[in-house]
Amino acid sequence: MKSIKTLVALLCIASLIGCSNQTTTKKITPIEDKKIKNFNISKTFSEDVRTCYSLFPISFADSNNDGYGDLKGIENKLDYLRDLGIQCIYLNPIHPSPSYHKYDVIDYYAIDPKFGTMNDFENLLKTAKEKNIKIMMDMVFNHTSIQHPWFKKAVKGEEKYKDYYIFNDGKNKDFPLKGPWYRAGKQFYHAFFWEGMPDLNLDNEEVRNEIYKISNFWLDKGIDGFRLDAAAMGFEPSEYKRGTNVLGKNINFWKEYTSNVKKTNPDAFVIAEVWKPINDQKRYYESFDSMFNFDGSDQIMRVVKTGTAFDFQSFFSNEIEGKKLKDGQRFIDSVFISNHDQNRVASQLNGNLDQAKLAASIYLTLPGIAYVYYGEELGMLGQKPDEQIREPFKWNKTLTDGTTRWEPISLNKELASLDEQRKNPHSMFSHYKNLISVRNSNEAFDIFSDFIEGPYNEGSSLSYFRESQNQKVLVIHNIEAEPIKLNLKEKIIKNLYMNQATFNQSNLTLNGYGTIILEVQK
Repeated sequence: MKSIKTLVALLCIASLIGCSNQTTTKKITPIEDKKIKNFNISKTFSEDVRTCYSLFPISFADSNNDGYGDLKGIENKLDYLRDLGIQCIYLNPIHPSPSYHKYDVIDYYAIDPKFGTMNDFENLLKTAKEKNIKIMMDMVFNHTSIQHPWFKKAVKGEEKYKDYYIFNDGKNKDFPLKGPWYRAGKQFYHAFFWEGMPDLNLDNEEVRNEIYKISNFWLDKGIDGFRLDAAAMGFEPSEYKRGTNVLGKNINFWKEYTSNVKKTNPDAFVIAEVWKPINDQKRYYESFDSMFNFDGSDQIMRVVKTGTAFDFQSFFSNEIEGKKLKDGQRFIDSVFISNHDQNRVASQLNGNLDQAKLAASIYLTLPGIAYVYYGEELGMLGQKPDEQIREPFKWNKTLTDGTTRWEPISLNKELASLDEQRKNPHSMFSHYKNLISVRNSNEAFDIFSDFIEGPYNEGSSLSYFRESQNQKVLVIHNIEAEPIKLNLKEKIIKNLYMNQATFNQSNLTLNGYGTIILEVQK
C-alpha cells in the first residue's frame, strides 16, 4: 500500500513539472527597457594613446605584388607608422566580402583571402604589440552581405534565420512599406544602405548574442578594440511601427554591446561612427568609450576654408565640458579632418597645401584622440566617387616597395611620394611627423587636458591654451593668407614647434596659414 501511495505521489510531481515546462516561457525584456550597468572607459586608451591611424587595407601596402594591399603589407610598414608617431591603428573591414570595401560581410570569423590568412592577422597583432601599436577592427553589425549564410537561410524560409533580419509582407496597414525595402519572394526585407546589405534584426536577442560571440572571438585573438560602423542606424524608424522608441533601442543596444566587450577585456576600446549633429550624439555618450567628432571636423574645416573662426572656441569648450559624465567618468573625444567616406582635405581646399597644413595644426593640438586618415600625411587628393578617396598610398616615386595597384592613381599622379617627402623638411609628411611628436610627448596635450580660449583672437589670429597639471602650452594660428604680427605677453619657456613663423623674444610674425606652439609659464 505504501509503495502505491509513493508511486501516485511521484506521478503527480512529474505531472506538475510537465505542466510547468509547458506553460512557463522566458520573459524577454525589450532592449530599450533593459537596465544596463555603466562600464569603465579604457584605461590604456585614455592614458597612453593620443594619435591613431585610419587605414584602408586594400590601398595601403602590398606584400606579394598582386596589386592588393594586405595584412603582411601592413605588418611590413609598422616601423613607418611608429616613426610617424602612430600609437593605434583602426583597420577598415577585413572580413570576406563580395565588395572591395568589405562593408558587406559574408563571414565574421574569417579574413578575406585578398588580405591574407588568419595566421597573417595573428602575426600582425603580435608584431604590433611588440612595437606598442594598438590595433582596432572595423565591425559592421548594422547589416550583412546578401550572400551571408544567415540571409540565404532566411530567404529559404528557415524560421530562426528569418528573424535574424527584418521582413515585411506589406499587409499590415500600421506598418507600411516606407523606406528602403526590397523584395525577396513574397516578402520584403529592410536594407538601409542598398539591397545588397540587408539589415540585421537587433531586437532579436539571438542576433545580439551572435554579435557578442563574434566580438569575443576577436578579443580572444588579442585585438585592442572595435570601431563600430553605422552605429546610429542599428535601429531605424522605417523598420518599426510609428511611435516605437527607436533611439532608446539604439542607445541601450550599444551600451549592452560595450558592456559585453568590457566583460571579456575591461581595457578594450569601443569607438562608434554616429554621423549625427552634436546634440544627437550626446545621447550616446554612455554607450561607447568614444565617437568620431563629425561636427568638430566641420568646425575645423570651416575655419580653414573661410579664414573666420565663427564659434570655434565656444564649440570645443562647451563640447568638452559636456563630455564629463554624471558618474565622474570622461567620455573620450575623437577628432579628425577626413575619413574614408569624405573628400580628402587637400581636395576640399583646392590643392592648397598651406591650408591643409593649417587644418592639421588645428586638429592635432585639440583634446581627445586624433585620427590620421592614411595618406593625409602626404597631402593626398581625393574626392567622390569613393574609389578616388581611397587611392593607393605612394611609397616611392617608382610605385614599388608595396604601392598597391587595385585602383589607378589618377588624382595623385603629381603627388610627391613618401620617400621624396621624407627628404624635405618642409613637406606635408615632415609637418605631420613634427606635430604628432609634439602631441605625443607633451603632457599639456593629454587627451583630457584643459582647452582654454587664448588672448590672441582678433582678425585672422586663432589662439588657445592647452593646460595640464604640470604644463601650459599656447597655440596660435594665422587662419588667413596675409601675415600677422603679434607681441606676446606670456613668459615663454620653450618653442615647441612653428610653421610659417618667425619668433624673436616676444615678437611673433605668423605668415599665411602659419602656426606656433609655445610652452609658457603656468
